[in-house]
Parts: sequence; C-alpha cells; structure tokens
Amino acid sequence: RFLKTEEGGREIMCEIMEKIREEGRKEGRKSGFLESSRKTALNLNRMGMPEETIARAVEEDVTVVRQWLKSAK
Repeated sequence: RFLKTEEGGREIMCEIMEKIREEGRKEGRKSGFLESSRKTALNLNRMGMPEETIARAVEEDVTVVRQWLKSAK
C-alpha cells in the first residue's frame, strides 16, 4: 500500500518491476540457450559424435551432456 500512496512510491514500484522483468528476461535467455545446446547435443549424438566431443562443441560438462542423451532415450 505504501508504494501506491506515498510520494515516489510509484517510481520505486516501477523500478522494482523493471528489475523483476529483466531477471525474467535473463532467465529466459539462459533457458533458451540451454535448450538449444541440448538439441544440438542430441543431433550430434545421432550423427555419431562421441559424448566428450559433443560436450566441447556445446561448451557444457560431459556429465550434463550424458544426462541429456540418457533422458532423450
């Protein structure tokens, strides 16, 4: 209630909302990048590339790549 009624409250509320929105954007970009890397890893695996090489190609730890490949089966 304070933010709505006190002087400067709306500005503070807008700043907070913008920070939350930006955090959401960052999280969305990160999530999208990981999903893209996962799909690339799956495709490279289908093409016969070794797991270690896939991990280097998508710049991810080989254990993560193995989890992706295992969950896709």
